Amino acid sequence: MSSELYEDTKESLRSLLIDLKQLGKQSDFRNAVGEERQIVEKEVNRKCTQAQILKPSYMRQASYGRGSSSQFPSNNHQQDNEQSLMLLGHQSMQRASDSITRSNVISAESEQIGNEVLGNLDQQREQLHRTRDRLQGTDDELSQTKRILRSINRNIISNRILLIIIIVLELGSLGFLVYRDFFQKQS
Repeated sequence: MSSELYEDTKESLRSLLIDLKQLGKQSDFRNAVGEERQIVEKEVNRKCTQAQILKPSYMRQASYGRGSSSQFPSNNHQQDNEQSLMLLGHQSMQRASDSITRSNVISAESEQIGNEVLGNLDQQREQLHRTRDRLQGTDDELSQTKRILRSINRNIISNRILLIIIIVLELGSLGFLVYRDFFQKQS
């Protein structure tokens, strides 16, 4: 019976190792981000935990000659379980500590990126204010130019009217002189 237990434990460990290798080779795992990566990490951690639970049992059975019928005293078995639980607890705390450290690093990086973005936005705001001021200046200049062009246009129209009046007067004077010279001498 111990031999079966040993073989079952050995097969379970081998299966877990194969699963872990396949998870590590998956391209999805390497490229995963966010929730996908967390799901894969949880799966890896779960399989590692299973392997850590099975390993002490496997090692004990291997050290006693693969299926030897000797029974362990219940005290050693309980001690091994307590050690396994302590090891799991320690590893769990280590993973939590690593996770907190990663979170702190990510938080610091996010803060740095946020500060850079705020700096860029501040520069862009200043540029927009300067552009708005230049645009207002240009608009004022365009309004003044429109007034000047309207004034020039009025002057051109009034000059044309005056020129037409002068031409009409000259034609009238010329007509009068021609009439006087040709028609008055005949009479």
